Amino acid sequence: MAAEQFGLANARPGPGVNVDRITARMKAYRFDRRTALFTVTLENGQVWRQTSADGNLTVWRNPPSTYTVTIAYGAWGSFDLTLQGDQRRPFRVERVS
Repeated sequence: MAAEQFGLANARPGPGVNVDRITARMKAYRFDRRTALFTVTLENGQVWRQTSADGNLTVWRNPPSTYTVTIAYGAWGSFDLTLQGDQRRPFRVERVS
């Protein structure tokens, strides 16, 4: 599977390509006013949203480009987002686009 397909529901592995995580800078982030859950857009164009099953809340105040994230496979087919330099547990996310 190519890195740009990582996290898409219909992505299929290709020959010789095995992507198990991506690391990228944030391009933008926003918080839902009702739920306080976040959506991030990465510099590579991927959009990821925190799932409602994740009770790990955060507040980011710095410009998005100051944050580097890694998204990797989590348990039971989920995806985990971690911030570089942040020691808290990962956020559970899903790929939006």
